[in-house]
Amino acid sequence: MEGKGTLRNKQVVLKQYVKEFPTEADFYVNPNSRIIPSIPDGTKAVLLKNLYLAVDADLRRRLSNSEDYYSEEDQHADNIQLQLHPIKRGSVISGYGVAKVFKSTNPNFREGDYVWGVTGWEEYTLIKDDPQFLRKINRFDDTVLKLSYYTGLLGIGGYEAYLGISYVAEPKQRAVCVYLSCSRRCWSTCWTICQISEWLLRGWKCKHR
Repeated sequence: MEGKGTLRNKQVVLKQYVKEFPTEADFYVNPNSRIIPSIPDGTKAVLLKNLYLAVDADLRRRLSNSEDYYSEEDQHADNIQLQLHPIKRGSVISGYGVAKVFKSTNPNFREGDYVWGVTGWEEYTLIKDDPQFLRKINRFDDTVLKLSYYTGLLGIGGYEAYLGISYVAEPKQRAVCVYLSCSRRCWSTCWTICQISEWLLRGWKCKHR
C-alpha cells in the first residue's frame, strides 16, 4: 500500500531516565518527525491516528534505567507494542490510549474503526506486527460513552479493578474489602463496584513517588 507524501508526526520522547519524580526535563517533544502514511504489503499492520493517551501508574517503572532488561533481539526491535518493557532512552513513550484506524492491512481492523490498547505518544503510530494488544470499540455512541472513557474507567485501570474485585477477591455480601492502589482510576472503580454490591471498601492510596 503506497501513500503520497508524508504526514507530520509530533512525538513525545524519553530524553533521560527518570530517577525520582518525573520532570519536564526528562522528556522532549519532537515536532519535526514525519511519517509515510503507508503499510508494507503482506503484513497484518495498522496505522493509527491517536486521539487520547492514558498515564498509568506502571509508566513510572518503565521510565527507569533498565537497559539490561532487553534481550539482544529487543535492543534492535522497532515495535511499539513491547508495552510491558521499560522504555529505552531516545524512544517514543508508549502506553494505553484510544485511536482511530487510519490505514490497515489487518483483516480484524478496518479504516475508520475506533480502537483502544497500546500505542505511542505521537500523532500517528504504525504497529507493524499483528496488533495483539488492540481492542476494537464496538457500537460506539458518543452521546452515551465518550471515547476518553477508554483511557480510564473502560480502559486498563478499570479493567484491572473489575477483575481484581469480582474474580480474584470474590467478596461475599457485606464483606469488607481492603485495597491498596497507586491509581485513582483503579480506586474509583473499586469504590463504585463495592457501592453497587453493598461491600465495605477500606483502602489506601500509594503515596510513593
